[in-house]
Parts: sequence; C-alpha cells; structure tokens
Amino acid sequence: VSGIMSRSVQGGTFVIRVVVAAHGNLASALVKSTAMILGSNPDVVAIDFDPEGDVHALYRSVQDATKHATGVIFLVDLLGGSPYNAAVRWCSRHLDSDVVTGVNLPMVIDVSTLAQQETHVPHAVSAAKAAGVSSVASWRTGPASRHHTVTDDR
Repeated sequence: VSGIMSRSVQGGTFVIRVVVAAHGNLASALVKSTAMILGSNPDVVAIDFDPEGDVHALYRSVQDATKHATGVIFLVDLLGGSPYNAAVRWCSRHLDSDVVTGVNLPMVIDVSTLAQQETHVPHAVSAAKAAGVSSVASWRTGPASRHHTVTDDR
C-alpha cells in the first residue's frame, strides 16, 4: 500500500479514503482499471489477499492503508470473507468508516469519483450500493434503457 496522502477536515466534510480489498488480485485489478478510466487517485488503494495468506498480515495492510485517513470506505468482495473481516475489525474502532460488499468496477468508479470531492462516508456508502445494484443487468431482461439493439443484416 503506497502513495497515501493525508487529508484534513474542511467544513464538516472531507475527502475519504477508498480501500478496495479482495481475494486474489481482484482489488489491484479494480483499482488499476479505475485509474485507466479516471486517472490515478492516491486516496483509492488496493489490498489483495492471497487465500493462503496470513490474516494478521492482511489486518496490518488495512492499518497501513488507512493511516492518517479521516474517513474510510472499504469495498470488499465477499460478505464474511477475510478482507471483509479485517475491514470490519478496523471499522469497529473508527466511527467514520464503513464496509460495502460485492465490489464491482462501476462501484469503484463511482466511489472514487466521490473520493476526489468533499463528502461524508454515509453518502459514499449509498453511492457504492446504488452503483453496485444498478450496474447489474441482463441484456435480455434488464431495463429498457440498458437494452442494446442488435441488427440482423440478412
């Protein structure tokens, strides 16, 4: 975990730290893909957890990722998984924080955009949940606005 900046509280809101934590290399891939779209943001960090890894080392990574943060939102892959448990453990000691499960790329993009602005953690949580849900669609059964027309040139 590198490139983390300290931010100060301004007018009751502040720039939040976004920590994406997941099994395997998913977190790094999501943060890297987000940077491809939005540009790099030092307040959006990845923690990858090797399933054969040490949960104590995972928690130390969480502590490193959240140093000097005034507000933190964790975006994790699985409810009840090791990254989730480490994030919840950290959040239980820090009031201005929360954990959202089911991380996907639209969720990271939306919350990363908010992380560049002054916002509150509960607002970022709402945005993460909305992006996570609204980005799941089926081409056949999704909302009409999500349907793509395929033409047959026979």
